[in-house]
Amino acid sequence: MVSEGGMYVFQLFDFYSASRIILVVAFFECVVVAYLYGINRFYDNLEMMFGFRLLPWMKLCWSFLTPLFTMGMFVLGAISYSEVEYKRKMMTYHYPTWAIAIGWMLASVSVIWIPIILIYKLITSKGSLTERFCDTVKPHLRHHQLRHREDLTHIHLVRNKAGANEESINSDAIQINSFLLVKK
Repeated sequence: MVSEGGMYVFQLFDFYSASRIILVVAFFECVVVAYLYGINRFYDNLEMMFGFRLLPWMKLCWSFLTPLFTMGMFVLGAISYSEVEYKRKMMTYHYPTWAIAIGWMLASVSVIWIPIILIYKLITSKGSLTERFCDTVKPHLRHHQLRHREDLTHIHLVRNKAGANEESINSDAIQINSFLLVKK
């Protein structure tokens, strides 16, 4: 670090943001991918990208083991929590209360957006609370992301802004091609 206090700031940021809160974010990512986006859809996406199917036990890992272990590690870390200290050769620096508060604010910045966005989406959606929640957690997919025989009741089909133009261009091309075929 380039200043005398740089290592102290680094230790504070490393202790609060990198080691504990990332486990909460990983937990929510696993839950969203496995249960909201759909583990089978994710598995099919990986097959499409890699060109081969992964072992089926990966579904078990993404659905149960990884969320269980990440939340378990977070809980164990919370149980064994102690405030940050910077140990040097000759002394141990104990951070003041205001620095620890800044550390917790740094840590919460990355995870606080998960409930805030959920609440915002629930407030701005229409319908009953149950309908709004079900509507909020549906994946938003474009046409090229759909699987064969996709159940469209479980997704939102997103049309890109140029989608109407592309559809009209495609329909015009089909009409022109059919006209040329009929004319010949």
